[in-house]
Amino acid sequence: MRRLGRSVSLIACVLSAAGCSSGTIAAPATTVGNTPTIHLTPTQEAVSWFNTINQKNLTASLSHFQAGARYMGEWSGDDVQVWPTFTNVRCSPYSHQGNEAVVYCSFKSHGDPSSANDTFWSVELHRVSGSSWLITNYGQG
Repeated sequence: MRRLGRSVSLIACVLSAAGCSSGTIAAPATTVGNTPTIHLTPTQEAVSWFNTINQKNLTASLSHFQAGARYMGEWSGDDVQVWPTFTNVRCSPYSHQGNEAVVYCSFKSHGDPSSANDTFWSVELHRVSGSSWLITNYGQG
């Protein structure tokens, strides 16, 4: 009977790991850093960006954007103390074709009236060959 219990536990473990293969990542993820890296997937980059927002780290947050899109991360005149905090963040791949990707992130926003009614953002990313994924757009839709 003891072996059956171990087998059931092993099967449950394998099945739960298989269920995670969709690529959904919950934040905060301790294995995801604060700055973009070539080794992260678009989903991991999106989670990393949410982590920098929650840490109120302007420099790290802006590093997740392509140069021409950095204005999108300059909220509230760069006063990070009024930035929202996001809880229950879950990001998963939505589409990926070549060097373009869209990640769907759901969350609960706290502290900023401008995002209080938002429950998700689509995060669009672009990758230049040999470089990290960077945000080009985000928002509802």
